[in-house]
Amino acid sequence: MERIASIIDEYGHLMEPVPPARMKELYGTESNGYGQKWEISPRGWFYSFFLSYARSWQELLSIWDNGKKDSVRPMVDFPVGLMYFNIEGQSIVAQVEQQLIGMSQMHGHGK
Repeated sequence: MERIASIIDEYGHLMEPVPPARMKELYGTESNGYGQKWEISPRGWFYSFFLSYARSWQELLSIWDNGKKDSVRPMVDFPVGLMYFNIEGQSIVAQVEQQLIGMSQMHGHGK
């Protein structure tokens, strides 16, 4: 968790943005559920949720270190929406790779 959070913190801004129209298609909503339309939602929206999730594990481990082991999961839910966002961003990059060099990690070799 810490390593992934560190990578997101340092390089998440480099992720290919997913167009607002595609976000509406992916999630079936006009906004992110927190009052922000996809057109103005920050680029790192899902990444901020992952950072919160990773930090919640640090809090849980601290609680365990103090001898209290009632909880088995952190209080913050895993941001499942991040997976779809990342796959979509990777697809955008893969299409450009396919066009430029005839292959990509997602599409394999061209014919």
